[in-house]
Amino acid sequence: MRDLVIRMQCKKGYIKKGKECVKGKMSKKSKSAVKVTSIVIISIILTAVLVSLVNVGMGIFLMRPDYTDYCDILTPPVKDVAREVDTQCYDDYDHALKDFNQFRFYIFTGIGFVLLLAGLFISDIISKVTGLSSGGILVIQGVVMNLQNKIAVFIALLALFVIFGFLGIKVVRRMQ
Repeated sequence: MRDLVIRMQCKKGYIKKGKECVKGKMSKKSKSAVKVTSIVIISIILTAVLVSLVNVGMGIFLMRPDYTDYCDILTPPVKDVAREVDTQCYDDYDHALKDFNQFRFYIFTGIGFVLLLAGLFISDIISKVTGLSSGGILVIQGVVMNLQNKIAVFIALLALFVIFGFLGIKVVRRMQ
């Protein structure tokens, strides 16, 4: 049992060499690797939490149109050659759903764009990585949810590419 404790942790000022703790310091290369690994892991966790927070918030504050509010039947109508089915309720629901997706697209891409910009200009590395990654995920999610309106998606992506590309190049040049 004592051997297990020694393997798990060394006292302050000691480092692990093999099975024993010896007095010494961690190399700069090892410290750097530990720091980068910590930054990456923390950023991944924060990105997942932030993207989940936006998604859950959207589910709470923005209500999706309910099919039963537009149609009495539970399945979408299918046109049959032998009989014509009234599809007005389905068309109304489809229109409401497209409006809903369009609004979600604007919210997700807006929040994503703000996070991307924040990630560019914040100097703290964890905030930078979290902002850039979660912003990118939210923009992509907004685009995927609104592929019906290809013109809006194209214009938004083009604007993001031009603005973010221009600002990204300026920020990276300034850092060098």
